[in-house]
Amino acid sequence: MSCGAGSGSVPGGAPPLRCQADGPEFGLVARPAGCALGLGVAPQAPHRPQHPRPPQRDRARRAAEWPLSAVARHQHPQPRERRGHRPEPAVAGRRGDPGGPRSAALGLAWFRQPPIAAEAHQAAQRLERQIRCESTRLARVDVVVPSRGEPLELLERSLRGCLALEYPRVAVWLLDDAARPELADLCRRLGCRYLSRTDGRHAKAGNLNHALPHLHGDLLLVFDADVVPQRHFLTRTVGLFDDPRVALVQTPQSSMNPDPVSRNLGLERWLMPDEEVFYRWIEPTRQGVGAVVCAGTSFLVRRSALQQVGGFETGTPSEDLATGIRLGAAGHRIRYLNEKLSAGLAPPNLAAMARQRSRWASGTLQTLRTTANPLFIPGLNPLQRLAFLEGILH
Repeated sequence: MSCGAGSGSVPGGAPPLRCQADGPEFGLVARPAGCALGLGVAPQAPHRPQHPRPPQRDRARRAAEWPLSAVARHQHPQPRERRGHRPEPAVAGRRGDPGGPRSAALGLAWFRQPPIAAEAHQAAQRLERQIRCESTRLARVDVVVPSRGEPLELLERSLRGCLALEYPRVAVWLLDDAARPELADLCRRLGCRYLSRTDGRHAKAGNLNHALPHLHGDLLLVFDADVVPQRHFLTRTVGLFDDPRVALVQTPQSSMNPDPVSRNLGLERWLMPDEEVFYRWIEPTRQGVGAVVCAGTSFLVRRSALQQVGGFETGTPSEDLATGIRLGAAGHRIRYLNEKLSAGLAPPNLAAMARQRSRWASGTLQTLRTTANPLFIPGLNPLQRLAFLEGILH
């Protein structure tokens, strides 16, 4: 923008002083337009205003907020468009757009990812129209929450979040692997459906497979007992199943509380959890090669495709990874929607975190001993085999 100095032009034919905004957080910097100001005044250097030094309290506040404000203000430049390349239309509120630290980390892998965010936006719009006009023809969804010994208050919070989902054809199930009477009373009080078993065979996978004959929905939504979904979880994901080739849609896992490492160091606002790195950069890159990892919670799966591969894999504690490999080998598509639509709890201490990671590591390695071994299962291409093997050894 430009503005005149005083009123009218400067005597002697000199052009008016021009002002230009210099940066998002600085004031207007006065710059002469190539000639002297006023009569008999020699040209002077550009005027640089002296900003008053902020008070001590403001300086401390800015220092504390620097990591967040700096990331918000100083974005990385977007990659140069190729000749003949038509950029993808921007979608409000989408995640995974180019720019920012994410594109710097992905590099060339960003160009290989399918436009899942744009597809999800269009599918959500179609679903909203169907909900208004043809709600009886929508896919039925069974929301299942497997449980084994979790506190009653934790389960109640998760079930209330599932009951608040904004979708007309949904049923919420609590799958109790310990047959606790208090959980049956909780489900009657909340209006959920309750299913229990007593043998505990094959752990979580066995609990889910035990429930499959009792479910009648077209889609199955799985949440861990500590996870609470957002209201619009289903309206953002169900539309992706309009493509009959899609068998599973995975969304990121996020935590309501910081992990014990960052909390003990006092770096909750600066240190990123390792699973955040996985869901921000690794999973989108894996989608480019058709090897998305099923994470065991916050995912939606087509029941017919799940029954086609024999249900959830019971030969390993990591039934999620092995089941996803089976679905991919059967020719189905697994999508990853990079939108945080639910949140759970991080381990409360380092001992619990070590047990959790040890269980994950042993479960993924045991996948190599099952028929879902990505090296030998038929139906995968070489790049998918390599990507799933990297996920097992990660």
